[in-house]
Amino acid sequence: AHEQMLHCGDVTVDVAARVVIIDGTEVDGFTRRQFDLLVAFMRNEGRLLTYATLIGVVWGVEVDGDHHWPSLRTAISRVRRTLGDGADRPIVLTEKHVGYRLVLPGQG
Repeated sequence: AHEQMLHCGDVTVDVAARVVIIDGTEVDGFTRRQFDLLVAFMRNEGRLLTYATLIGVVWGVEVDGDHHWPSLRTAISRVRRTLGDGADRPIVLTEKHVGYRLVLPGQG
């Protein structure tokens, strides 16, 4: 069973309610796709998620082309912006040409 409450640093996600809480405050800046990305990252904290995996998570497609990549990059940058910065704030690292991973500051 997938966890319904995910925690990473000062970010908490209530998957069932589709609520993101950052540093104690509910944040509503996430679209459905951005929320799904965040959930995937938090369920796989510290693990590299490839472009193909993330596109599959968000768009539910087998990756047969690169046309989703610009959308993925845009969604990732929006997730980063909505998460913001903080000493205990998880960050999305880019693994060039491979994918992304979510880590806490100082763990990259």
